Amino acid sequence: MPQPEPAVRVYQGSGAVKTDVCQDLLHELLAWPKERLSRPVDNHASWRKLWESDAISRRSPIERSIVGGFLSDRLAWAFASGYQGAIRQLIPALPQGNLAAFCITESGGNHPRAIQTRLTRTNGGYRINGEKQFVSGGEHADRLMAAASTGMVDGRNQLRLVIVEKREAGVIHAPMAPLPFIPELRHSRVRFIDVFIPENRLLPGDGYTAYIKPFRTVEDLHVAGAVLGYHFRIGRRFGWPETMSAQIIALTELTMGLARQNLSAPHILIAVDGLFCHLEKLTANLSELWQQVSPDVVVRWHRDRACLL
Repeated sequence: MPQPEPAVRVYQGSGAVKTDVCQDLLHELLAWPKERLSRPVDNHASWRKLWESDAISRRSPIERSIVGGFLSDRLAWAFASGYQGAIRQLIPALPQGNLAAFCITESGGNHPRAIQTRLTRTNGGYRINGEKQFVSGGEHADRLMAAASTGMVDGRNQLRLVIVEKREAGVIHAPMAPLPFIPELRHSRVRFIDVFIPENRLLPGDGYTAYIKPFRTVEDLHVAGAVLGYHFRIGRRFGWPETMSAQIIALTELTMGLARQNLSAPHILIAVDGLFCHLEKLTANLSELWQQVSPDVVVRWHRDRACLL
């Protein structure tokens, strides 16, 4: 008889960590062979192979995000690395080999009141019915983290988050048109038609307060780490000044430190806002250095940087 999967844990902060983790990671990136930084990652399959490689998969979520960005040849894959790292940080018990996607937004938006997808109890579990859109990387995800309503209580939509296997009967994907930026990372619509959800695929806690609300901060921080890793790659490949590399390293240290805190604490939210102020200044300071970069890389950068706004 198959054993049930372990319950999925909610991220609560990782507690004490080795003090040399940051230094080891950054030293490794500084020592990375320069000739390997020109290798293209020109499709999703290439990025996924990279993401699942030993160079990335054995690390913590924030380290995976940073190294994933460093090994990406464009912002699309850096963003994908940060996005996947954020999901891992929030739901650390997901199987290591899986790609996941959040399914929150519906035709009315992503506010809790807009969630019309329904979750109803049935024999041995639940059934989910509804439709999501703008699911990042949904067609390539192995598991979907879907928000669904169990009904209204005192005027409040009660939400839960469930794990849906991509290949379950009743899961239908429809690709959406590419966005004008990072078009390599496709979005999709996902429809759930009476999909069965076992009891152990229902994540503990309130769907909004435990997952949807904190995810924006967690995602922002991990994407920031991935973008810093990407800038570090470009700087090393095209010979940016050491003073600029020093700024990137300092902000990377800050990002890793923040990611190990309880990200729901009010003072951490303020610190994350401060980090993004520094990132905006860094981006402005880098504008002239992009003139030293090869034309194809510059074109993609100017096309894709809108995803950071």
